[in-house]
Amino acid sequence: FEVSGTVAALGAGVTGVAIGDRVATFPDKGGAYAEKCVASAAGLMSVPGMAVYSASKHAVVGFSDSLRLELARSHPGKVAVTTVCPSFIATGMFDGAKPPRGTRWLSADEVASRALAASAQGRPWVREPALVKLVPLLKALPTRLADRLCAVFGIHGSMEGFHGKR
Repeated sequence: FEVSGTVAALGAGVTGVAIGDRVATFPDKGGAYAEKCVASAAGLMSVPGMAVYSASKHAVVGFSDSLRLELARSHPGKVAVTTVCPSFIATGMFDGAKPPRGTRWLSADEVASRALAASAQGRPWVREPALVKLVPLLKALPTRLADRLCAVFGIHGSMEGFHGKR
């Protein structure tokens, strides 16, 4: 566990979203406006082998949802914020990782299309694939039971073969 690398990774994972969204969400136009913040399913739950990545994505989820509420107050009915939380996307970044049981690698085009559709409709969340939609329910369970279910679905073992883009 190397502190300076951890701090750099956390900063990179959060700062770009925060700066980009703060600039983009205050347009000088009278019409409705939609903003998207891309996080990850790892921002909704903890995954062994992804501590730093997961922490940065948890921060993006918190930022995005708080921003949604702030902008709903300051620009009622004018600004919608959508938090995008996909599982593994086939970009090479997670080469060697294994999507949880019952899921598959998502394509970047597929996630982008769903994010754009949700944003246009003012929906606050995109959670893909279907298993990710169940995470809020899973988090409501006692921790040890949730951990066992994550093991059964292969969520906690998904990073065991991870080697990243080579």
